[in-house]
Order: sequence, then C-alpha cells, then structure tokens
Amino acid sequence: MSLSRRALLGGGLASVLGAATLIEALRPIPGGEDHDALPDPAENASVVQIIAHPDDDLYFMNPDVSCTLGGPAALTTVILTSGESNGVNGNGGPGRPSPSEGHERFARARQNGLRAAYAHMATGDHNSRWNSVILSTAGGFPAQCDTLLARPSLRLIWLQLREARKVSDEVPQSLRGLWRGQVGTLESLRARGSVVGEDFTVTGDQLTAALTGLLRASGPTHVRFQDPTPDRRPGKKVYADHQDHMYGARFAQLALERYAAQDPAHFSVQSYLGYRGGTLPPTLSPAAVEAKARTLHIYGGVGATCGDPDGCGDYKTGATPVLRWVPVMRDPREMGTDWLHRLDDDGVLACAVLSGRLALWRREAGETRWEGPELLPGTGIDDGLVMVRHPDGRPAVYGTRTVGGAPGDAGYRREVIASVGLGPWESLGAPGGTDAEASWQLSVPAVGVDAAGRVVVAVRNAEHGLSARTRDPGAGEWGPWQDLGGSNAGSRPVAATARDGRIRILVATHEKVLLWRQRADGGFGDPVDAGLPAVTGPLTARQAGAGVKLYFREPGTGALQTAVVDGVEGAKPQVTLMPGGVGCGPVAEADDALVAVRDEAGRVAVAVSPAPWVTESHMAVGNPAAVATARGRATVAYLGADARLRSTEFDTA
Repeated sequence: MSLSRRALLGGGLASVLGAATLIEALRPIPGGEDHDALPDPAENASVVQIIAHPDDDLYFMNPDVSCTLGGPAALTTVILTSGESNGVNGNGGPGRPSPSEGHERFARARQNGLRAAYAHMATGDHNSRWNSVILSTAGGFPAQCDTLLARPSLRLIWLQLREARKVSDEVPQSLRGLWRGQVGTLESLRARGSVVGEDFTVTGDQLTAALTGLLRASGPTHVRFQDPTPDRRPGKKVYADHQDHMYGARFAQLALERYAAQDPAHFSVQSYLGYRGGTLPPTLSPAAVEAKARTLHIYGGVGATCGDPDGCGDYKTGATPVLRWVPVMRDPREMGTDWLHRLDDDGVLACAVLSGRLALWRREAGETRWEGPELLPGTGIDDGLVMVRHPDGRPAVYGTRTVGGAPGDAGYRREVIASVGLGPWESLGAPGGTDAEASWQLSVPAVGVDAAGRVVVAVRNAEHGLSARTRDPGAGEWGPWQDLGGSNAGSRPVAATARDGRIRILVATHEKVLLWRQRADGGFGDPVDAGLPAVTGPLTARQAGAGVKLYFREPGTGALQTAVVDGVEGAKPQVTLMPGGVGCGPVAEADDALVAVRDEAGRVAVAVSPAPWVTESHMAVGNPAAVATARGRATVAYLGADARLRSTEFDTA
C-alpha cells in the first residue's frame, strides 16, 4: 500500500490509520529529481515535534509553533511523558480552581490544556473539538492520537510514559534511567479516561522503534526537538535543564538517525533551548510575548469552561506562566547566516543539513535554478554550518557532528568537523580531550581566514569561554586546541577579518560582548570588553574599515541594531537602530547594502537600503543567508519548512 505525501497529510494520520494500527508501509513517496515538477511545496510541508512534557512546546518552541499553524503545513506533536509531576494541579487560592489530586487526574488536565492551546492557535476557538483514537505503535505499545476535527492535519500523539518527577535528581524510572540502562523498562502513566485502556511498559528499543515509526507515518520535512546537550555549570556536572528534556531529545535523535537511514525523504531539524533560556537576554518583541503568554493562559485553563472535574488545564501555569521563559525562544545550536558562498565564476553554493547529512545546492552564474540537493557522505551532522573560502580559493564547510548515541552508550560526544573543497569530513576533535560530556557543550564554530593564510576555528567550550585551533598554511596541519579564556559566553562566537588582515573573534555574554584580537604571530590576546551592552545573539560580523561591523538584536524588542567595533582602540562603539525587521535570530547581509532576517511570522524579510522591507511568501526554518554576486546584485536564500531551498535576487546597486 502506498500513499502520496499530499494524501497522507491531507487525510490526517488518525484518519489514515483509523483506530487500530500504525502501518509501517505508509511511506510518503519522495519527490522526483525535477525540482520544478513537484506540486506546490507548501502542500507537502510536514512538521513533527517531539517533546518531553505537555507545555514544553508552548514555553520553548513558541512562536515557531504558532507560525507553523498559521500556514498550510501539517503538524504532529509527540508528547513522550504525561508530565504528571507530583499529581497536584495548582495551588488553589482565591479566584483559582481547586487543585485535583492524583497523577492520572493532573495528566488529564494537562491534556485538556494542551488541546485547548493548540485549538486556539489553529482556529481561534479553544473549544474546537478533537477526536481521540488508539494507535498501536511500531514499538508494540499503544498511544493516544488526538486529531483536531476542524484541521485534520493537526495531531497530538500521547505516549503517556512516566515522567521523572524531579528536575535533576537520580530517578531510575525515567527517560534518563531508560537511556542509561538503569532500568530495563519504563512504566506508563495513563491520563484518567485515556482511550488507552491498560498500563504498559516500554524498553529503550521499543521507544526508539515507536518514534521511528511515527516519523515514517508522518513523513516529516522539518523536525523540532529539545536540547540533547544542555549547558552544565563550569566545573560541575549539573545540567541547566530538566532531565526529561535532555534524554527525551536523545531518543528523538536516535529515532531520526534510524528514520534517515530507512527513508529517502529529506528533512531538516532544529532543537530548542530549555530552562537556560530564562537566564539569557530575552529574544522576543512585546507583541510576540503577549501572544505567547495568551496561549499559555489558555493552556493553564484561564477562562476555560470544559466541564471536566479533573481540570481544564495546568492550573500551576494558570494566569502566571513562568515569566523568565515567556520572552525567550532560542536555538541552542544558534544556526548562523554564513551558508551561501560565491564562486569565482559568479555561481553560488548553498549548504544545509538535511537528514543528518551535508546537503549542497549549486546555481550556475546567470541562472535562477538550483541544482540539488546533493547529500554528501557522512551522518550525524548537527544543524548549523559555516561556509568560508579557504586561502587556496576552495570553499570549505565547518560544523559539528554527534557520534555514539545508542542507549547506554557512554561514547556519546560531539566533535568539530571540516570539509575542505567539499571533500571527505575531517575531524578536528574537541577541546577537553577525552571528556565526552565536555564535548556536549561545543557551539557551532566561528571560522576566520587571515591575510597570512591561517585558518582559525573557535568554539564555545564547557567552561563558557572559547577554545581555538589554527591551521598553518606552511605545514598544512592543525595545531592543538588552545584555551582563549573568557567566561560567561551565552552565545556562539563569530569571526571576521579586519582591514589589517587579522582576525577578530566576538561572542555575546549575558551582559556584554567580548572581543579577541589576533596578534601578528597568529595567536590571540586576552579578551577585552567590546564596549557594547547585552545583546541578543548570535552576532553577525563583517569587515568594516579598520574594524568589524556587528549586526544584532536589542533584548526585549527584537529590533535590529548595528555597531562598528575595534575601529579605534578603546573607543565606545555607537549603536545604530535599523528600522523594521523585528523578529528573532541573526541577520544576513550582503556588502552592507542588503539585510535579510526571519520575521515574527516565520517568514524572510529583506531590505535593500533605502527601500522598504519585502517579505517572502513561504515560512522559513533556520535563518536566511545572503551573498553579493556580480553586477550589483545579491541573492537571499532560505530553507522552507518543506526542506526545499528557495532564493530571490535583488538589485543592490
């Protein structure tokens, strides 16, 4: 039996499967090689989210969730645990509902709240009706699938596993215990009244198989999950996130790896920062914060009249959601905008991560059509790549990859990798030597090339400072990792080469921006304060006269700002506001004449000075990129939610 992706998404997972079995044979037919012959890409976008608890998506993935629901893409959210916590729904008190007691009751209330929040985002009516059916997963255990009747392409799939009930304490009956092999099986915790009628247990292999099967049935073109490698405090092994977030994401990673090996369809991925986001400068504008808070109020049962004695939402959230997380949405990988490359013949290369592999597109000079994607060998590539021109003129791609990853595998680690001339991946290892857990903290690298032909790769390390390796042009080999110092780095670093031919490396901390200057011998001095206040990273850096021009966002407003640093020793940079372009994420620019951003609706907005902003029609994932081409033109490109590359040409002369 086979179904087209359009039929699968239009009918909805529940209607295709009925009330019984998740059929492994339901695989979307991949598109042919003719890029232009495919049907409207918007009709083929399928977004899958894998989260640990009800509300993780509302706190940490929104407004991306609401942006998806504002378009035509199908959306499937898989909730791993019931989030039953201590079984008490709220604290009661004047004007608040009386708390219900019992893990199963609280789990039911949270289901009610999440359904109401999604219905509101999708239709504007939080009372819009849902249909619940049982799915027999590929892992051999049942799950509950809720489909919004007014929008059948919206689904919530509840696996109803027991949550850890503790943020970081050792709890063997948990996702962490299952991943680490402390327990052989994890118990279910069914919401009261669930269509799943009996308790069950799952092994790690069963959970991975179930997630892999759900991915296959949903045919994702974009997948969201939580941060599998959250920060730990320097010198300690205490992680700044809930253990369920972290290990739920590990199972999601493993399922994605297995799905990618079995299915030829392309998909992009993005992870989301959890608890630590509340300690960093806020990223969202007041309007986005208000909309996000409104959705959380609905999830919390504010004003709800569902009539369920177990509760209409999570009354612990209620009218007062956790305020430090509401104004924030952050990608822990902090994908940048340096993934387009102009070739010597004026053609353009683009790179991204699809299905865990390096994907390349090429557009010949004077053409509008992109050839690709071509997926290069090598798996486990993390989202977030940087493309630069090596001293010999060849394009090179830098990033990181995750290796290991099976439950109980102590070798799970991250390493920096390079593909010079688009050849085989070369491992640059990681600072910290054999400390696998230290390698989890590696950021997307910053890459700089100086006038002497040295290539410098810098990453944020486990101590929240920077480490770097340098490739000497004479020996052609990489030197050892060097500790560059610094502390409190809250963002990925960026690099640019100033007019003197030396590299500047910059990183945003919680309170300021740190700057490293390259010396004549190729090394770096201690970091200095760049003279800027707290900014929302990641930064975008470009050469500007004797200094470096930075593009960034103002915390709490999402407004675009620029400043030139390092032009005069000790001078305080002047920050300039750029009108328009409010949104979340870094800035792409081309020759300081064009800027492109992802706006608050999830679409790419472009401005060519002094023209007004122009907004692309399709939703973007990740961040746009821009590159100047010949004859006063620039290309802006972005990856759609359907895993397809799109681009537009602009006159900049």
